Amino acid sequence: MAASVSTKPTFSLGSVARLFEGASIHYEVDLDGQAFILPERVGAAPSPVIQIVQNWYEEFRDREQ
Repeated sequence: MAASVSTKPTFSLGSVARLFEGASIHYEVDLDGQAFILPERVGAAPSPVIQIVQNWYEEFRDREQ
């Protein structure tokens, strides 16, 4: 959210506006404070990979003390 603010002659809050849409937006502020840096997805998200290793202990049996 952004709001216009005045401090003279007294504190007053002006109009309020939503800056970003979305449930949870992660952003950074540029070093000079003049811009926001937002991640943007490029292309399709990779599919998750599940690897199943059977008998994994056999790989390490000869290393047992």
